[in-house]
Amino acid sequence: IPQVPNLRLFLESLPTKRKVIFTNAPEESAREILEWLGVADLFEAVLGSYFMGDTLCKPEIAAFNKVLTHLGIKQSDSYPN
Repeated sequence: IPQVPNLRLFLESLPTKRKVIFTNAPEESAREILEWLGVADLFEAVLGSYFMGDTLCKPEIAAFNKVLTHLGIKQSDSYPN
């Protein structure tokens, strides 16, 4: 994966304070990539295949609802909702 110029500046400029990675990949793989890109510290959580278990994955709506519940966010408050 190539380094992405200004990625940190872009992520820091996003209007939301909370940033979470939600992936179908294992969390450890996602964390390694975030570390490589130098932005791991900008994310509150990495939720992936271990979190989802054997029954859920994107793009199932239940998977997104599980993430929102875990984060204590109402679906109506998510962006974009």
